[in-house]
Amino acid sequence: MIGQATLLEALGFSAGALLAGLITMRFRPDLRRSIVFTLLAIALGLGGLDALSRYQILPAQLAISVVPRELCLLIVALGNIRIYIAFLVNVLLARRAVPRILGEVGIVLSLVVFALVRMDAVGVNLAAIFTTSAFLTAVIAFSLQATLGNLWGGIALQLDNTCRIGDWIQVEGVLGQVVGIRWRYTSIATNRNETIIIPNSMLVNNRVTLLARRGDSRIPWRRPVESSIGYEWPPSRVIAAVDSALGRVDIPNVASAPAPSCILGSFDPSSIRYIVRYWLTDLSDVEWTDSQVRLHAFAALAR
Repeated sequence: MIGQATLLEALGFSAGALLAGLITMRFRPDLRRSIVFTLLAIALGLGGLDALSRYQILPAQLAISVVPRELCLLIVALGNIRIYIAFLVNVLLARRAVPRILGEVGIVLSLVVFALVRMDAVGVNLAAIFTTSAFLTAVIAFSLQATLGNLWGGIALQLDNTCRIGDWIQVEGVLGQVVGIRWRYTSIATNRNETIIIPNSMLVNNRVTLLARRGDSRIPWRRPVESSIGYEWPPSRVIAAVDSALGRVDIPNVASAPAPSCILGSFDPSSIRYIVRYWLTDLSDVEWTDSQVRLHAFAALAR
């Protein structure tokens, strides 16, 4: 059986969740489907609680008689927590752009608190559990230190905005766009249609190059394009011809300001190495843009 007070509390929290869900759907129509399914799950849990309050399914003296009640309460609690967290993140704190991972952590912590409250309600000695499980907790924490490191790494990345969804980063020679930051890993998509999974702890503990962003501003990324030309061409003539040609042409993905420029890189045994520096505006097509810059530089010297 379930007490009338418990049923009324569940109904009260669920009524608030219904209101919060409707408001959230107004601000975030893309969450409508998820919220509707969550509200249906809450209704299912409330229906189970109502049935348990009317009918005794199992004899009260059996220890497992509390299982149906606690299962229904868990369904209702999980649904309520998900909707309240969605309301908090997407409505009340919408302007602060709260990282998704913090909402997920909030759900987990809320469920832990709910579990402790319900365990105390059914007579479980929490003090004895915490006392006897201290050593076990330490062993589990030690074995999960890598996982916990990735978790806190993901939280740190999003709290200080080190990496954001849509940023371009380079780590250990891999260049790609950040497409997801999860509990354990950050995923980046490369220009070869590859998705690379990087543990969050690796991003926190190692050097990561953040491309085309300075603070909150998006900026072009300077690219060097190298080429070698024989000594029969005077360097001053080569530089002037390339600068003039690249200054007149409009190449896709190349910023007009700062303008592309050619500099002398080094004197090699059989040729002179030149570097054309240009500012890339779209990092999704690096190789093609490099090719176009080389093509126009070669055309300038072929005239």
